[in-house]
Amino acid sequence: MQSFSQWWSSLPALNQWFFIAAAFFSVFFLWQLAMALFGLSGGHDLDSHPDQPMEHDTPQDAAATVMAFKLIGVRSLLAFFTLFTWRAAFTCARMA
Repeated sequence: MQSFSQWWSSLPALNQWFFIAAAFFSVFFLWQLAMALFGLSGGHDLDSHPDQPMEHDTPQDAAATVMAFKLIGVRSLLAFFTLFTWRAAFTCARMA
């Protein structure tokens, strides 16, 4: 454990910030990924049967569509910041 503390203290403050931010965003990214894999992401099930007529409720469908775009935006931003901070952390660490 001594080598980790020496390595950490030898990093510049910007590098330390990037590693902390990368770990922070990674926790939420992995949580979001796990929820999507287990089906707990809040999406709608598209289970339809050919013998039953499809019901369309326009206000609810529109609200669900807007919510889906908000989730896509949050997921995209989360993925971007996760990958950006890890790349920046390792790039800065290599330069130091």
